[in-house]
Amino acid sequence: MSLAGRKIRINISLDGGSTYTAIEGSTSDNFEITKEGILITDKDDLGVQTYIDDDIGTWAISGGFEGIIKDTDLVAFMNDTTQFTYDAELMIGALGTYTGKFGITTLSIEGAEGTDPATMTGSLVSSGSIAFA
Repeated sequence: MSLAGRKIRINISLDGGSTYTAIEGSTSDNFEITKEGILITDKDDLGVQTYIDDDIGTWAISGGFEGIIKDTDLVAFMNDTTQFTYDAELMIGALGTYTGKFGITTLSIEGAEGTDPATMTGSLVSSGSIAFA
């Protein structure tokens, strides 16, 4: 199954997960799933790296977005000094959606001289359990 790039979306909820809204102005969304095993290599493994087969040390999702600045929601997220995580959806078209708590860790805003619009790039990380459906 092939997917159009526009089917990969990061949506944020400001109301605790009832309503999700795509990041306004986004031209590119991405995310990466990271699994780290529990390393148990010892001298008896003869230099061959060995992990516990049926357990995971950590599992996380990180991601990012870039686009054109069209609203102030992301700036409001970054200026909020009391809340770090928000409910978010990371959608992979018809394949499924990851849902859970994510923190926006960076937001970079850039403006060039001339006729180019102001742009943004940002990154986010998961916090806690993330569901996939």
